[in-house]
Amino acid sequence: DAPALCPGHLLAVARYVFSPHPASLVEDVAREQGKTLTKAIADYLAANVAPSAKLTSAIRAALPDDADLRTRTVTGVLLGFPPTVIGNLLTVLADWNRSGLLGPRQDELLALGRPPGHDDVVRLLHPPLLATMGTSPVPYMDWRTAVVDGELRGVRYQAKDAVIVGLGSVLQVQGADSMFMFGGNRHPESGAKAAVHACPGYAMAVGVMMGTIAALLLAGSLQSTASPLVLTLTAAG
Repeated sequence: DAPALCPGHLLAVARYVFSPHPASLVEDVAREQGKTLTKAIADYLAANVAPSAKLTSAIRAALPDDADLRTRTVTGVLLGFPPTVIGNLLTVLADWNRSGLLGPRQDELLALGRPPGHDDVVRLLHPPLLATMGTSPVPYMDWRTAVVDGELRGVRYQAKDAVIVGLGSVLQVQGADSMFMFGGNRHPESGAKAAVHACPGYAMAVGVMMGTIAALLLAGSLQSTASPLVLTLTAAG
């Protein structure tokens, strides 16, 4: 059998998982690739390839007697992280390139006259990153399956109904908190009470995106092309 590929298999399966009503083609592809992905994760855990990996070690410690649940938990982490990071990163870069904002972002970093530190990158990139993500977040909607009958804002729902939250539409409301697209804010310094489903990988995901963007902007001279998804890079030095 063909091996599981990263991020290829993750993207296909994540599209199925994140959609409340996936198309039949998406479901068929995801089911097949999901089997390959799950087996690869099970084999990885059984081989104990990276015994010192912090997150994997924590999952092992929390689920010492359930190999199946360990596999599904690690797989779930992978399905939640790379696809959303890749999707949002490409969306932001394409938007900045299309709107002409990529150059000014680069100028701001270069104007420091020194290699930017963590605080510089957060100050210069974090606000515009979240603002752009909010215009078309990935995923654009989230959903949960109701476990009991209930009512939400005057709308009745029954157990097993899919309750869909339109993240993209909510974020268009003036004054909307950008952290809503992550399900809440887990940062202790925010003073906010974290929602049950607030994304635990927020800081890592946004950090990866800011680091990737900063590395690209510092790599050399960027020139736009006819496509917003394609840039030419002339390496610095």
